Amino acid sequence: MLLLTGVHGNKDGSIGRVDPELVRDYEAKVCGLKKTKRIAIADNEVSIEVFDLGKFVIEAESGNTIKSKELTRAVKKKEPTIIVIAFCWTRYAFYKIC
Repeated sequence: MLLLTGVHGNKDGSIGRVDPELVRDYEAKVCGLKKTKRIAIADNEVSIEVFDLGKFVIEAESGNTIKSKELTRAVKKKEPTIIVIAFCWTRYAFYKIC
């Protein structure tokens, strides 16, 4: 499982500001989850990784964009079976980052 985070989302689906604190927050949550659910995670061979989407954002006054080719290559390298888009308004943002 790959958790894409590190940015805020806007209501219109555009990518908001980059926020490294979100990555640290999710890393702490995943660490806690791995401790409390370690047996289930091991039994089911689950892998959970936090992925910093902020590294692929081009910030501009006119609006942020994603370096989609680089993001696609980096995600494919991880070979995830599940991708979780973990920021606000992802229902709209999904179509803008894929």
